[in-house]
Amino acid sequence: MVDSIGPYRIIRRLARGGMAELFLAQQSGIVAGFEKTLVIKRLLPIFSTQEDVIRMFLNEARLAALLSHPNIVQIYDLGQQDEHYYIAMEYVEGRDLNWAQRVHYRLRRRVSCEIASYIVSCLCRGLHYAHESRDRSGNKVGLIHRDVSPHNVLLSFNGDVKLADFGIAKSTAMAAETQAGVLKGKLSYMSPEQMSGDALDSRSDVFSTGIVLYELLAARKLFRRKSDFDTIKAVREAPITPISVIRDDVPPRLERVINTALERDRQQRYGSAEQMLLDIEEVVDLYGWHYGPRNISEWLAELAATDVGKALSDRRDTRLSSSDLGSGSDGSDAEAPVPAMDDSGPTNAIEGDDAATIIDPTPYGAEPAHPPEAITIATAPPALAPAMPISSYSLASDPSSAGYSTPSLQPIAASPQPNRSRWLVLLVVLLWLAGAAGVIVLLSVYAV
Repeated sequence: MVDSIGPYRIIRRLARGGMAELFLAQQSGIVAGFEKTLVIKRLLPIFSTQEDVIRMFLNEARLAALLSHPNIVQIYDLGQQDEHYYIAMEYVEGRDLNWAQRVHYRLRRRVSCEIASYIVSCLCRGLHYAHESRDRSGNKVGLIHRDVSPHNVLLSFNGDVKLADFGIAKSTAMAAETQAGVLKGKLSYMSPEQMSGDALDSRSDVFSTGIVLYELLAARKLFRRKSDFDTIKAVREAPITPISVIRDDVPPRLERVINTALERDRQQRYGSAEQMLLDIEEVVDLYGWHYGPRNISEWLAELAATDVGKALSDRRDTRLSSSDLGSGSDGSDAEAPVPAMDDSGPTNAIEGDDAATIIDPTPYGAEPAHPPEAITIATAPPALAPAMPISSYSLASDPSSAGYSTPSLQPIAASPQPNRSRWLVLLVVLLWLAGAAGVIVLLSVYAV
């Protein structure tokens, strides 16, 4: 492993994705005793000669450096060492939202409306700030994140909620540079217009944020399917099960926020992240959900203290520590043991005899194997795959508590399944009619 990158001493390698690798690093000051822990994001050597990738990487740093907001990961430095470009950024000690969702998933417990609303309101604040950002000349940049997903929502042990990874962000002035036929971002969190390659504005990030809120409350993936093609098709046209069908403790006004954010016609969607934020704050005020960093900190600590939370954290830390291996004979870092940035999720079925069945069997944490930065759409799409079997899944009613108390982790229980019940009633009626007809025939025969 490398000992240093620029002026930063490397502690260990954290992870590697499709374009870059992350290192935990330390910066020492001139004055003895001054040290700062941060994260170094270094472009992989294989891209050192690809000008389009380097331009996108540098673009990330330049755009993100304009942002200074409590709900956005801060960029400190941009540098180059030999042929390696790197970014120094804020280190958030904690976990990402994807980890929290997976813990809830495995515990078969749901995220409270209060927690979900607070996390998404923080995202809306950060996004609105980015959307309205201006350069040093005072000109509006019109920055669009384009990759809002649970993997990029960081939760610190102090209760901070921060949006990370502006690696594929674009300003509206630079949007025309995107290559035709290439999608950038995680497919299952894209907006319909992003899928179509249309010009994007802040409403695209609003749609992605709506997906995050829906999945937090529903404990299931919304658009993720077995193939990229099916996922794209789902984003564009798959019916969205109302959140009130999945769990009945979601207030109607919060459901209205979700529905508005997920409007496929962006003319009907929230015009900005701030509009979505204002509606969430109205719901929060109405129900007294005055949550803050302390509640997030306590919730995160509660999850981390569970056996599932410890197991997921230990597995993650063990996999990350495996990256502290020496270099190969050619001086390059060993590649095989290094984990991908998108940690693999749990199995499709929840262990145990009383396991619930999932509507969409895709687990939290799993995205397509291809790098998320670029997905090329084939000229001729493959034939439609057979429809996946869909089982009914629901969350039991449990009214949300108000105030500043830490929300208890609430177990999931299966609720009545209306579709199956309807068919069962119809079957009983048909059997009854058949029986009645049989009796009539027998009576007629007997009378003759």
